[in-house]
Amino acid sequence: MSNRRSFGTLFWALILVAVGGLLLARNLGYPLQIWQSVALYWPVSLIGWGLVKVVDYYRLRRDGLNGGRTSLFGTGEVVLLVFVLIAGSSFTAISNVSSDLGLIGLIGEEFDLFDILGENYEFSSEIAAEIEPGRVVEIRNRYGVVVVEPGDEGRIDVAIEKVVRAASPEAAAELESDLTFSIEEDNGRYVVDSNRSQLQASVRRRYRTNLRIRVPANTALEIDNSYGAVQVTGLTGDQVVENRYGAVTLNRIEGDARISDRYGPVFANEISGAVAVVNRYGAVTLNEVGGNVAVENRYAPVELIGLGGDTAIDNRYSTVEVRRAAGDVRVGGRNNRVELDAIQGAVAVDASYRNVDVRNVMGSVNVASRHGDVLLRFDEPPTDSITVVGDYSNVRLELPSASGFALEARVRSGTFNSDFDNFERETSGRDLRVAGQEGEGGPQVSISTENGDTRLVRRD
Repeated sequence: MSNRRSFGTLFWALILVAVGGLLLARNLGYPLQIWQSVALYWPVSLIGWGLVKVVDYYRLRRDGLNGGRTSLFGTGEVVLLVFVLIAGSSFTAISNVSSDLGLIGLIGEEFDLFDILGENYEFSSEIAAEIEPGRVVEIRNRYGVVVVEPGDEGRIDVAIEKVVRAASPEAAAELESDLTFSIEEDNGRYVVDSNRSQLQASVRRRYRTNLRIRVPANTALEIDNSYGAVQVTGLTGDQVVENRYGAVTLNRIEGDARISDRYGPVFANEISGAVAVVNRYGAVTLNEVGGNVAVENRYAPVELIGLGGDTAIDNRYSTVEVRRAAGDVRVGGRNNRVELDAIQGAVAVDASYRNVDVRNVMGSVNVASRHGDVLLRFDEPPTDSITVVGDYSNVRLELPSASGFALEARVRSGTFNSDFDNFERETSGRDLRVAGQEGEGGPQVSISTENGDTRLVRRD
């Protein structure tokens, strides 16, 4: 009898381990939408529990316990079953109340399970203010979209769309009047903000506010937003955007841009100045940036095209792609695939566990790779030094036939093959040293690998 419920005990022990692991991963910063998954997949626990009970039933019959009539559910298990049914149904009901809000907009504030029921009601309003030229405009919003574009000189116009969750139109109208926006001058800047923070927590979550703002073309912005997209177009001045759980898009900006996001993608197109992006788990795409670029992100790809200055990228667990860069390019991180093409300056790459593909670099090349292959390809003879250090990495260097270079290669526990012949080989145990001069002049090529093969390819 002591083993009769061992399978059920093991099942719930595994559930606890899984839930604890997910909560720990979220605390460590991984973008897991735990509550949405619970709302959607909680019936899987009932299916698994039922299968465990089927196994128990046949096991009891096989063992002949009480003629196979032993109860499969104890009193505690019946209580647990009722709790799972009520809790799971409640989570599903909450997540289905509004496709616009969803659990992600509710968890994190105090909330009453029954206080979010109702319907969505939309209201529109406008505010405006005169503005002195050259001032900074600060925009603060929560749970909504912010769109900023050029407007009349000397004026700020804000079109406000409020979405209010309420039980009736009358209740929605009363709530709508409680949330107000204003444009205030503060220490030489203009601030667009609401009184949301002054409302009770149980009321704040009932609003979603979308803002369409028109400002003078020569305006620098500082935007702080949450749970909604931000888009800024056609302005002159430095732009600063901080967002959470929403995309950020900047188009045709004459000035610098500094963008901070968490879980939304970042897009920037035609930025004349420098761009700095700090993102947690969203993709970063930059096109035609005139100044320096700095990107820091995780778990999402980085794609940069048409860069006028130096570029520094720190990426983890994804792909980095840079094409047509006029300055130096530096890429660091781990578990990241790197693809670089048409780089006018120097290249420095430190990567691991995924491949590095570097093509057509005019400046020096310095690549360190661990557990990932390295491909270097040149359509024109290289003119600057090339250094590759590989650990458990295969290295392939493709050079035009007319290339001239001095080679110094050290290979440990691997092979060396070359279409170029003017090299001397020296073997000592597992170590192979290859050195020599190909053609006349040219840069120094240094390759050091361990536990990987090296090949030099002559391209016609």
